[in-house]
Amino acid sequence: MTYIMYDFERIKKDLKDYYMSAYFTLGYGASLVNVSNIEILTNEELLVLVQNIGLNLDDYVLKDYGSFYNKK
Repeated sequence: MTYIMYDFERIKKDLKDYYMSAYFTLGYGASLVNVSNIEILTNEELLVLVQNIGLNLDDYVLKDYGSFYNKK
């Protein structure tokens, strides 16, 4: 079975940047609510949100996560 590991900290940062740019460039005030909600979303919800706004999930795949599990 193959597992895919994602860089959720980078996802959170990019989502915050996305919504903040929507606020500053478009004046879309509701985007500030989305920024504050990012920290309380589950990992699964973050992945769905990334897909919904059109970001590429492949950009967030951790390429070398084997060392994460093999630490002594």
